Amino acid sequence: MGNGDFDEEAWRGTYAAVIRYWGGYIRLYIQKNDSSIVEGYWDRSRKTWSFKEIVPAGIAGLPVRGLTATAIGKEETHLFFVDNDGYIREIGIHGNYGDEPKPGPLDDLKLQTSKSISVIPLSQHNMAEQMALYYRDENDTLVEFRYGCNSPGWELTHMFKWTDFGPLTSDVKFVNMSKWQSSDTSIRGFYQNSEGYLVELRYDDGFWGTGFLHQKIPATNPPKPSAFMPIANNLYNSPKLTVFYTLDNKIYEVRKEGKDGYWAGPYEVTNEKELEDVHIGGAGALTEHEDQHLFISEKANKFVHRYRVLGGSWTKEVVDYND
Repeated sequence: MGNGDFDEEAWRGTYAAVIRYWGGYIRLYIQKNDSSIVEGYWDRSRKTWSFKEIVPAGIAGLPVRGLTATAIGKEETHLFFVDNDGYIREIGIHGNYGDEPKPGPLDDLKLQTSKSISVIPLSQHNMAEQMALYYRDENDTLVEFRYGCNSPGWELTHMFKWTDFGPLTSDVKFVNMSKWQSSDTSIRGFYQNSEGYLVELRYDDGFWGTGFLHQKIPATNPPKPSAFMPIANNLYNSPKLTVFYTLDNKIYEVRKEGKDGYWAGPYEVTNEKELEDVHIGGAGALTEHEDQHLFISEKANKFVHRYRVLGGSWTKEVVDYND
């Protein structure tokens, strides 16, 4: 699909969200029609948005094939995206980088993909300085790189050999559901297989395996690509995991509590048919609270922000991020 003939509604909504520890704010990264990437800042107390350009036009692919972000260290934000040549790029923003975006060390590795990418922090506290990046390479193998674990840079740490990465699998998304300041790391990843089911990958006690969601939730019937987003929150007390996904122009969620809990649902989130061929993005606050946020695409550089604070009812706002 060339740049001149893509359907705006089909790709709009490629969002990457970073929530500050203790839920003070959200930094949301969005690609605009000219291929530039902007940062939206949402103040939790004022519930107001402001936007500024982070990546100029002409660098990221359009539509961007991968867009993800995370925060490590003292509010140090890292943004990742796939550029026009298919290389995964890393941009350091804020924290030690200041407000001026600068290239990150991943650029030197020249990693290539035509699929989505996912990144997570590996420690759930405000001094975390480790992160993991996941992407599918040109051989369709899912690859894990980690930063700051055994070396000062990025290193290859795992290659996934699962065989059911089918044609529906455009997204593979990961989340860290480890308890706050725990010495144990508990990671969950999700993808949609060729039968339309959401499949769960899990990492516990140093080993990878297939989780309990496999063959549990048929996201679409008959099978077709579905937008979905995992969120982990309430990590301070009892970690909870939610996966939101789209079906028949509505958003549903399945959820569980604890790393070995049972999946419950699906439950309908939207109460009207307001979605058409869009992507959703989301983020959960790393606090003792149950804040959740969804970002749903709209035309003309707008998105719908659905959120609930402290596990309350959903609030909806339409946001315009034009300059």
